[in-house]
Amino acid sequence: MKGLALSTAAAVVALLTAATLSTSPAGAATAPATPTVKSVTITGDVNNPTVTISGRHFRHRPHNSWGANDTTCGQYVDNGRWWGLQGLWISDDTHSWQAGAGNPRHGGDCIGVKVLSWSPTQVVFVFGSAYASYDHWTLDDGDAFTVTVRQSSYSGTVSYGQASPDSGSSSS
Repeated sequence: MKGLALSTAAAVVALLTAATLSTSPAGAATAPATPTVKSVTITGDVNNPTVTISGRHFRHRPHNSWGANDTTCGQYVDNGRWWGLQGLWISDDTHSWQAGAGNPRHGGDCIGVKVLSWSPTQVVFVFGSAYASYDHWTLDDGDAFTVTVRQSSYSGTVSYGQASPDSGSSSS
């Protein structure tokens, strides 16, 4: 009986090992695919732009976002949200301002962003109420910009109504 119990136990261990080896690659947790921004289109006008980011692997909205109404620049109503440095933000590289980055512990940009939609392939947003409240806190035609979604950045030039895949560059 002792030999039978030992060989049964050995068989169970062998089966579990084989099952684990055969299911681990398919069932193992894999790292999420790296997000890639392929193009950015800015529509509307300088006073009321809408930013559409197209790409892949954006996943779902970042887990954390924080209200951007209470900023170091003042109190605002309907100023959107901060999405952190690993979520969603944009910078106007010509006039040195950005929107959407920050958190309540360390503060953030004076301008928040208001996400209209977020899918694995597209993010659409507008700016919070602090947009255009100071000189050159606007996306003017010809301004250089950088958009970041989940640590994937894309740089281009503002041209209202025109996608910027040719003039832009993407990095992860």
